[in-house]
Amino acid sequence: MTATDANPAFRILLIVSRPLDQPDLPHLGDQWSLINGLKAVNAHAYLKILRPPTIEQLRTEVLAGYQIVHFDGHGDFGICCPNCGMLHDKSTKKCDRCSASLERLKEGGYLAFEREDGALESLSSQDLAEIVAYPDYSTRLVILSACKSAAGDENSILQTLVNKGIPTVLGMKDTIPAKATQAFFKPFYAALGKGTPISNAFNTALPTLKHFDEATKLNEIPSLEEIRRMPSSLRANMRVERSQPIPICFMACLITSS
Repeated sequence: MTATDANPAFRILLIVSRPLDQPDLPHLGDQWSLINGLKAVNAHAYLKILRPPTIEQLRTEVLAGYQIVHFDGHGDFGICCPNCGMLHDKSTKKCDRCSASLERLKEGGYLAFEREDGALESLSSQDLAEIVAYPDYSTRLVILSACKSAAGDENSILQTLVNKGIPTVLGMKDTIPAKATQAFFKPFYAALGKGTPISNAFNTALPTLKHFDEATKLNEIPSLEEIRRMPSSLRANMRVERSQPIPICFMACLITSS
């Protein structure tokens, strides 16, 4: 299965970012939930992991066209150092990394990408929108599996992407455990793989969070925003061949070799 097949594959770009100078996250977090969800319904998909997970690599790779762009990593709502890209809360006056002044800077939403040396490079919501929301691109759904990616109301990463024209964005209003997002995304992707409308897939996955501590709070953290009427499903942009299910080992090889 290739991107040039007569019937385009269900194309997903997965960004797994783990900067060396940030708190640890599971390296196989959302990746296996995504794979196992699609595998559960025998949905064929073209899946690409962005390597290296740098901002410049994203600028290049997104040109290939993906229906879903899924970011798995750290996110925050705060102040970004204009000199080195380190994130801070609004009360910080001087950068912890390079000592640059943070006076009079405004808060915003940021995602933690990696530099070439593996250290943190923050990407603002406005810059992310410019990369993925270009009118000629095919992105229909951006998933922000990152803490506080839907925090900040109109200044949030989620709302910025919606305002720039991304049809549907899924983000997190607060911090959320990695185990909770992993549990959420398996049924979410299984539902998408069956051709379920995005909003219905979202509602199908939410009950998985009730099995965790503070379930009521967790259930309110994921947020889905749509700007216009979507097609009834993503089925037109995927191919399901139930007679030829994807073995998990094949899917893993497809990811690592892409």
